[in-house]
Amino acid sequence: MSQADHLDALEDSSLRKELADDFLQTWGHGEPAAAAQWAGERLDPSSHASTFGSLARAWSQYDSMGASKWVGTLPEGAGRDAAIEAFISKIAPADPAGAAAWAETFSAPALRESWKEKLER
Repeated sequence: MSQADHLDALEDSSLRKELADDFLQTWGHGEPAAAAQWAGERLDPSSHASTFGSLARAWSQYDSMGASKWVGTLPEGAGRDAAIEAFISKIAPADPAGAAAWAETFSAPALRESWKEKLER
């Protein structure tokens, strides 16, 4: 039985979330696409924001193109916004124009405006 299967079997949702975060941090460094797919399919959507943000942050440190492609596939909502925010925080120093383009895609107007201001400084 894999670690992912063990997590799936846990009935305590708070423990499952806590262990999943640790597991995904480790898995996300080695196989970010697989970790992201598992998280999207198996975790409660209410945890997508924190999970997707963490995955995007880790992934974009060493494969910004892969992270970008993944973030672009996420459905609109808090999980995608968190992933965009984590992603652009990593790429902004090297690619401010790319970060600005991504900032335009936030679904939350407040985030969009906040990041536009940050990137204009």
